[in-house]
Amino acid sequence: MNFIPRYSKQILYRQDADGTSVTIGNRITPSVTSNGDVSVAWRKSLDGGNSVTTTLNVNDSVSVQWQDGPWTATFSSPMDGIKTGDIDVKINRKLSLL
Repeated sequence: MNFIPRYSKQILYRQDADGTSVTIGNRITPSVTSNGDVSVAWRKSLDGGNSVTTTLNVNDSVSVQWQDGPWTATFSSPMDGIKTGDIDVKINRKLSLL
């Protein structure tokens, strides 16, 4: 069993104009397991509820996920130190039927 303490820091900018609010933010989330595995994720909020999240699992892998409306693109690669391996690319789209 791994115990994963998490710390999340949000940096937000909020502007209200004519009853409309806009929040632009970043979230940085480091994690350490009881096995000593370290990871850090950085989520950048984009317009329209979209986001880009980069996750680095130290000495294991790196991934980038881009959420754009119904589309999600994920790029991931194993890591050995600072060297990356082959990149796996996945692109998905959510479909609403009926």
